[in-house]
Amino acid sequence: MTVILFDIVYFKMLYLIGGENVYLSTKRLDELKDEFVDRFDGIIQIYDADEVENHNEIFRDAETLTLFSKERLIIIKRLFSTGIKLVDKFYQYLDSAKDSNIVFWEDGKVDKRLKLYKLLKKKGVVEEFDKLKYVQLKSWLSKLFCGKCKCDPGCIESLILKVGDDQMQLSLIASNLITLVEAEGKDRLTIEDIDKFVEKTAEESIWEFIDALSEQNRAKALNIIERLLRESRDFVMLIGMIARQFRILAMIKQCLKVGKNQSEIIQALHLHPFVVRKAVLHSRNFSLNEIRKLYLKLVKTDLVVKEGRFDEKLALDLLIAAL
Repeated sequence: MTVILFDIVYFKMLYLIGGENVYLSTKRLDELKDEFVDRFDGIIQIYDADEVENHNEIFRDAETLTLFSKERLIIIKRLFSTGIKLVDKFYQYLDSAKDSNIVFWEDGKVDKRLKLYKLLKKKGVVEEFDKLKYVQLKSWLSKLFCGKCKCDPGCIESLILKVGDDQMQLSLIASNLITLVEAEGKDRLTIEDIDKFVEKTAEESIWEFIDALSEQNRAKALNIIERLLRESRDFVMLIGMIARQFRILAMIKQCLKVGKNQSEIIQALHLHPFVVRKAVLHSRNFSLNEIRKLYLKLVKTDLVVKEGRFDEKLALDLLIAAL
């Protein structure tokens, strides 16, 4: 069981929980809530900072005793994203307040330069959770399936490539896949199951589009890009996403040309390992010159639509025909 730390001079309980790994930060928040209830049998009040009209209510609630003097835990979500004025108000309050139980929860990184952050670091406990590295993520995901469902070789890697490093999403999908295997009476999960039941992301579809281009399969390429446009309904964003993939391909092709390995590419380009692994595979299908030409055609397509010379459908048809 997690042990809650106390500052006997200022606070009974003061925490800041944050970081880019929302799955782990949410799990940690739940642990703190359970520990508070077990320890004090108290009352928990949760506020979303950007939805509270009068923030003085939070200060009053933090100081007000409840019926029969039950302990009260105040949880404040997303305070640091509401603006510096409100953050400073909480700094002023906490700098003089005593004997309160307050947990701040953020779904991202917190600016360490802020006075409130420094105060929380000094008087309370700050815990920040980073996203797992690829090897850690594989190990964690394997444990979710362990004892519940056997997996064919490559299933864990395939699922990560499809979903990415969002542990919340991976956890939900893993649970659904385990239920699927049990319901169908299978003895194991296959890559075919994942392909069939896990929805493709826009990024994965764009890689398929690039594959179709490398195979000179214009019909398939057009089908994919039209489907993506129907789903996103944002031509500019879609062309921007495809152009980004070609920029990544060009950079990685250049890195490979000078002898860099995948670890060195990740460090040099500051890209996620999943992106680099995928791009290295696809870069083998194009020369650097071909990538540059395709990128320029995408830029021109974007330009003619923005200038109103062609509508989106016609521009896409002309783009595919020219590739």
